[in-house]
Amino acid sequence: MLEREPSFTRTHRSYVANLANALSINRKIMEIHFPEELSLPISRGDLSAVQAVMEQA
Repeated sequence: MLEREPSFTRTHRSYVANLANALSINRKIMEIHFPEELSLPISRGDLSAVQAVMEQA
């Protein structure tokens, strides 16, 4: 018999997927409305935090 994963795990996975989706949508909005802002330097800490969230999704 298969065990169901804990509710917390399902909730966390859903939260991470929603956050990654929101970041992707935000990026698309920025590309359309604020292309000059995207050319500003981004700190490595910010970039690694975003990548970590995207990898969990």
